[in-house]
Amino acid sequence: MDTTLGLKYLSALLPIAMGVGVIFFERLYTKWKYSPRGVSPSYFASVALLFALFSSLIFSEVWGKITKTNALMTQQANSLRALLRITEPIGPDSIKVSNAVKNYIQKLKEQEVNDDMLAQQGFSVYKQQSFNKKTFQEFYLIAADNNLFQGRPHMQTAFYTELESVREAWFERRELRKQHIPSTKIAVLFLFGFFTQLAIAFSHIGNNNATRATVMLFSLAFA
Repeated sequence: MDTTLGLKYLSALLPIAMGVGVIFFERLYTKWKYSPRGVSPSYFASVALLFALFSSLIFSEVWGKITKTNALMTQQANSLRALLRITEPIGPDSIKVSNAVKNYIQKLKEQEVNDDMLAQQGFSVYKQQSFNKKTFQEFYLIAADNNLFQGRPHMQTAFYTELESVREAWFERRELRKQHIPSTKIAVLFLFGFFTQLAIAFSHIGNNNATRATVMLFSLAFA
């Protein structure tokens, strides 16, 4: 099992473990002679609201990154198709563009696999050079071939424009992969979750069945 998958399982089990700990603590706490009684559950709602607000901000950040990544992938795909359509009138020589697109897609797949393998081994793939000259070298050689676009300057200009769109999307997506949620945010999320579990337990203090049911229901949802 790789490190990343192990951390995912651990992070999923942690809220459940915290919930079990809170239930055990609540049973001991109720036996303490100074434990509070009759506190309105509404007084504990502020903790849950803080947890909901903080978690929603984190999830918005994650989904925003996913949405932007998908948009950049679509941009790359559309621009690659445009490169093929632009050079269709060239005739047999358009095979050069078709081969360049195939080679680019293959390089992209190999790069993704290589990055994932290095990440699983604990290496930071993002210390590598973000832009590789060879990634788009074949495209730029085609774009600079005046003989290929002879008598079609507008086609050559359109080719350059779509090529820059592909390169821009590739670069932005590469930069997005460098961005991670700071560990401090994750730690604060779990801390707020723990406080929410305590608030739920205090809201049902003295009623062990209700405490177990509500705390574990929240813990499973959190997990």
